[in-house]
Amino acid sequence: MREIKYCPPKKNGGKDSGADLEKPTPEIILPPPTNATNVIPDEVPRQDGPGGE
Repeated sequence: MREIKYCPPKKNGGKDSGADLEKPTPEIILPPPTNATNVIPDEVPRQDGPGGE
């Protein structure tokens, strides 16, 4: 039986091989920080149950 080797895919040297390296990475603009203290994140479960009953 043939032995299977798992390795990362190889890049084919084509016309576009270096095109992605020349493009600048876009800067992610974050919102300014606030002093809000009563913010509840979406991950917190509701206190009255999943149905809101």
